[in-house]
Amino acid sequence: MSQKSMSMTKVDAKINISKEQQRERQKPLLQLLFGIFTVTLILFTGCSPKRRLKIKTPLGQGIYQANLLYQQANYEECRKVLENLLSIDPQDPYIHYNLGLTYARLNRYSQARDEYLKALRHKGGNIPQIHQGLADLYLQQRLYSKAAVEYQRALALQPDSVEIIIRLASTYEKMDKMELAVKQYKSAIRVKASPNVYLRLGNIYYKLGQYEEATATYQKALRLDPNLPQVYNNLGLAFEKGKKPQEARACYQKAIQKDGRYLPAYINLGAFYQAAGEYELAKEQYLHALKINPNYLEALLNLGILYDLYLTDPKEALRNYQQYCQAGGPRSSEVKRWIETLQSKK
Repeated sequence: MSQKSMSMTKVDAKINISKEQQRERQKPLLQLLFGIFTVTLILFTGCSPKRRLKIKTPLGQGIYQANLLYQQANYEECRKVLENLLSIDPQDPYIHYNLGLTYARLNRYSQARDEYLKALRHKGGNIPQIHQGLADLYLQQRLYSKAAVEYQRALALQPDSVEIIIRLASTYEKMDKMELAVKQYKSAIRVKASPNVYLRLGNIYYKLGQYEEATATYQKALRLDPNLPQVYNNLGLAFEKGKKPQEARACYQKAIQKDGRYLPAYINLGAFYQAAGEYELAKEQYLHALKINPNYLEALLNLGILYDLYLTDPKEALRNYQQYCQAGGPRSSEVKRWIETLQSKK
């Protein structure tokens, strides 16, 4: 039978266990737990303390309307209002900035960039929010070097902004500049420590193979907030790499205790049991995950392989493989070959 590898999810990480090396863990690809930050329209009256607009004026009414439309995700109508406002005050950097935000929401990236640059050129436009908006746009387009430059400019104007520091660190990660990312996360911690920053820093240490540092950093996150299943999950991963299997299992169990619907922990605990040869306990975890989400791809694939290779139940293996393919699993072409092999043995 051809080699089959199992999918594991640890936060957003995936680990494979080969048929021949059931007790060996391949190096996981650990991804950031937290995604790109969302941006919201800045209230024009809030950008400049010296500026006070009366809502009864055409400009004031337009600003109020634009903000409502943006918050309602009606970006096309918001764009029209903002473009009309520019006919009233074409030199206003905040109108250009918010129009840039709106264009970005409409996926009109070149126009969004142009509006941000116009905002920066106008008097009063050299503020961190506008540099950050331009950086976010570059990040969305995967122009990481340009994004890093703009985040640096924003940070020079607002050096104590944890949000900007984290965005810059995240950008360095995408550029595979891990030492710079570590430096920025440590800087964020000096400004204000948070579980989020410790989690991100721990993830980098894990990527770098510094498992003791990762373990210590995740534990710092839990001291600030002991109720985060994601952190317990990653801590379990670090413990496994540190050859502390019992501590790893306890972390996966703790993640489930904190959030009974946190699916990755079931997959990880199941794979832990499978690596130890405790196949019935592994099956129990996968079934728990499928009870919560019947189309959870990792559980379908893992359960199929478990039935196929270890529990010798080809009927159940076929059922899970087929459901995995029907749900559009990324390894469907490979799994279809396994299905053909099982069917040929009937």
